[in-house]
Amino acid sequence: MGTHYVAVDPNAVMVQYDAANKTWRATMNATKDQLKSAPEFKYSGQWTASRS
Repeated sequence: MGTHYVAVDPNAVMVQYDAANKTWRATMNATKDQLKSAPEFKYSGQWTASRS
């Protein structure tokens, strides 16, 4: 299958915290087909997530 990264407008993403399950959830109003047809974001660097 593979992975297909796409760039999205940060304002299009809604982030919510579920206190009952202590989890974060990010959603946006786009279909799977819309995301599949979006231009692929080519990341050629290397990065790691920081832990606070």
